Amino acid sequence: MMKPANNDLRTNLGLAFALLVLIGIAAASVDTVNRFADGAHWVDHTQQVIGELEMLTTQISLAESGQRGFLITNDERDLRSYQSSSSAIPMVLDSLQKLTADSPLQQRRIANLRIVMDRRLAMLRIGIEARQRGEIDRIAERERLGRGRELMEELVALVGEMRAGEDALLKQRSAVLEAGRIRTDAFIVLGNLSALGLLLFSFGVMKRQIAQRREAETQLRRYAAAVEDLYNNAPCGYHSLDAQGIFVQVNDTELKWLGYEREDLIGKVAFPDLLLPDNRVSFQENFSQVKLGTPVNDIEYELIRKDGSVLPVSLNATAVRDEAGNYVQSRASMFDVTLRREAEQRMHRANAFLDSVFEHIPHMIFVKDASELRFVRFNKAGEDLLGLPKGAIIGRSDYDFFTREQADAFVAKDREVLAGGKLVDIVEEPIHSKVMGERWLHTKKIPITDEAGKPRYLLGISEDVTDGKATERRIIELNQSLESQTAELQASNRELESFSYSVSHDLRSPLRAIDGFSRILQEDHGHALDSEGQRLLGVIRSNTKRMGQLIDDLLAFSRLGRQHLNVTTVDMTALAQEALAEVNLEYEELTPQVVMAPLPKAQGDPVLLRQVWINLISNALKYSRTRKPPLLEISAESNATHVVYRVKDNGVGFDMKYYNKLFGVFQRLHGADEFPGTGVGLAIVQRVIARHGGRVWGEAAVDRGATFCFSLSKEGRNE
Repeated sequence: MMKPANNDLRTNLGLAFALLVLIGIAAASVDTVNRFADGAHWVDHTQQVIGELEMLTTQISLAESGQRGFLITNDERDLRSYQSSSSAIPMVLDSLQKLTADSPLQQRRIANLRIVMDRRLAMLRIGIEARQRGEIDRIAERERLGRGRELMEELVALVGEMRAGEDALLKQRSAVLEAGRIRTDAFIVLGNLSALGLLLFSFGVMKRQIAQRREAETQLRRYAAAVEDLYNNAPCGYHSLDAQGIFVQVNDTELKWLGYEREDLIGKVAFPDLLLPDNRVSFQENFSQVKLGTPVNDIEYELIRKDGSVLPVSLNATAVRDEAGNYVQSRASMFDVTLRREAEQRMHRANAFLDSVFEHIPHMIFVKDASELRFVRFNKAGEDLLGLPKGAIIGRSDYDFFTREQADAFVAKDREVLAGGKLVDIVEEPIHSKVMGERWLHTKKIPITDEAGKPRYLLGISEDVTDGKATERRIIELNQSLESQTAELQASNRELESFSYSVSHDLRSPLRAIDGFSRILQEDHGHALDSEGQRLLGVIRSNTKRMGQLIDDLLAFSRLGRQHLNVTTVDMTALAQEALAEVNLEYEELTPQVVMAPLPKAQGDPVLLRQVWINLISNALKYSRTRKPPLLEISAESNATHVVYRVKDNGVGFDMKYYNKLFGVFQRLHGADEFPGTGVGLAIVQRVIARHGGRVWGEAAVDRGATFCFSLSKEGRNE
């Protein structure tokens, strides 16, 4: 019965001991956990301080990065990054001050940290305000950057001291907790794991922030490179001058224009030394204004390139100043205006040419503005017509020179032209000139529109047709007179023709009777007449025959003026050969030597031209029949418009001093007993050729032959 009780007792005691042990362990564990929790609290407190220090370092770095990015790019995102970080720094400092309230040493360090931090933020803020005003001074910025590094080093040192203090405190508190490490392994391991996770997270966050910072720095470098490339390769020149006007900076574009290397100019050459002498005084005046704070714009100079050629430029300049407002250097942009000047010169020459044309056109030309119809341009011909100088015309209207009625008519027509938008041709309009009296003008008016198609000016061209109208009236009167004279002439011609036929008939009848009775007398009673009677009968018959031929020639000559020309293409070679054959029948006793080249064809009446050839060939044979043998040369030559035909003989010729009688009716240079003829043949030739639009002439010398020529147009002539 006792064993079970003892076992229970032992069991209970064991259980109690175990319970006591467990309770002790639990109590110890609770105490250890409490102490560990308290220690862990202080460890966590230290970690918070360290985290805030890291956050402080990160925020000041981000503030600096944002400020530098804004200075370079003027990007509002960089400005917002700076503002966010700079506003977070005071809160971080406040948090650090609360967390280290139990440490007087750390409190003093935070106070010093605030002072240095305020100075650094103030410097960053100055740079941003200068950038916002557009007054970035690179030299001053570099100075602020140097002082900023010093302040940053001081900040880093203070943060390092605080970090070192917290690290020492962390080590001390960790040593206190080391005794309970075994009992609280699980808690420590869990805490370490948690800390490790926190560290890994913090590392990830820090790594990401570092990557972002590196990317920002890369972007800053790219921006800086882009700005430098833009500066050097801009389509215009850039340079900066110190107070003495010496180059301190110049871009590649300007160097290329001038033909210099950068080391040739920087710190060595003053800008005025590159100017033409005439430009230097003007530059000094403008440069003085820039140094006093007045920008200059669109100032033109002529620069001398390295090769001696001249470069015309347009320059804009302003000044860069330090924080105290003192001049540091100029900043100038320069543009090549060579093409613009050439264009201006071409425009000037073109305008001068147009002005010259405008002034020298013999008709009145004027231009009026479309709104008030006042004259804005007036040429010399218009001045002469109105009898007023240009200065008295420009700016005035028609009402200043003409009667109201006439001015109203001019203005109404002007308004019609402007409203219609097209040319209006005024064939005749009267105008009263103070100098020339009443004149008639033929005027054309047209609107001149702007780019939108709205009329801006009215252009007028007036031709003085007063003399033309007078001439036209005289022509009409002359035509009327000519028609009257033509009618009278036609009536006279009809009367003359009737008279010619009457005379021909009246003359031929007695001539035929005389010739007939003379022949009967000679045939029936010739044996009763002596030799002298026979001779006298022969003279009577010869003269009646010559009188009949003269009547025929006169009728033929009179008919030439009335006969219609039947113009066609004429084979002149065949026509001359036919005429030669016909004339040879008349001079059968002669055996002339004839030289005839092929003759060009002509445009004319073949019947009349055949008569020309007959008359000229007959004339040549008649006056060369005494030669052994008679020689005739028939030829021709042509030019672009006419053909000249020639008939040359080796006859008796004539004296050229009687040339004016050659082509007159009944004008003979030789006696009828020596060379028969009526003196009408050459007159007929001249009239025929004249009706064809050509001319006839002759050349000769006594006993050296004669040459007669006539010309015909290649195009012919119609009537």
